[in-house]
Amino acid sequence: MSRNLFTIIGFICFTLAFLSIILMLVGVQFDFLRWMDARGRGYGLLLRLLILFVGFIIFYLGRTNWDAEIPPEYRNQK
Repeated sequence: MSRNLFTIIGFICFTLAFLSIILMLVGVQFDFLRWMDARGRGYGLLLRLLILFVGFIIFYLGRTNWDAEIPPEYRNQK
């Protein structure tokens, strides 16, 4: 998969989880995320936080230039 796709997926996960947490504080929910609160609000909050952190990690890894991270002496080695 391309770096841009990872960036988009991570951004969408992060944004949806962040907005979902904000809306949860005022008592409103996204209808398609309502299943998260089936076991309780604490479980739903834990899932939202997990999606938030995973989305941030995917976004960060998608934006990382891995070629610049490899030292020159280790490039082209098999």
